[in-house]
Amino acid sequence: MVSALTGIISYIILLWVGVDYVPFWALLIFMLNYIPTIGSMVAVLLPTTLALVQFDTFGPFVTLLVSLGTVQVLIGNVLEPWLMGSSLNLSPLVVILALSLWGQMWGVTGMFLSVPITVISMIVLANFPQTRAIAVAMSENGRLKDSALRTS
Repeated sequence: MVSALTGIISYIILLWVGVDYVPFWALLIFMLNYIPTIGSMVAVLLPTTLALVQFDTFGPFVTLLVSLGTVQVLIGNVLEPWLMGSSLNLSPLVVILALSLWGQMWGVTGMFLSVPITVISMIVLANFPQTRAIAVAMSENGRLKDSALRTS
């Protein structure tokens, strides 16, 4: 839902500025939002680069850079952590390290899958007494939720 919100707001901004291929850019921004940190930067830089080429002045470029950057920062650093912080309980450092690891192993596909793989790993590690300390270290607040400890 957060990625969809980012794509919709970006669509409105791109339409307002008058950039070509607005639906394509909005869809790409939606998809790149699944890649933590790096995806947000690329999602801002690609359409702003097109604006630099498309328009004769720097006004649309600066407008897009500031407005799309603001959307990415506010949604990515304020709204998303607030919504997901209590449900994932995953340290931001662990997310960045996982992004690097899985990105190196599987490229862009690994970047898309880095957070789900890391959350699953943390849940599995939390269910064994020998590896529970690793799961606690991966958590954001040093505590594990009861749902991560259920065994069938």
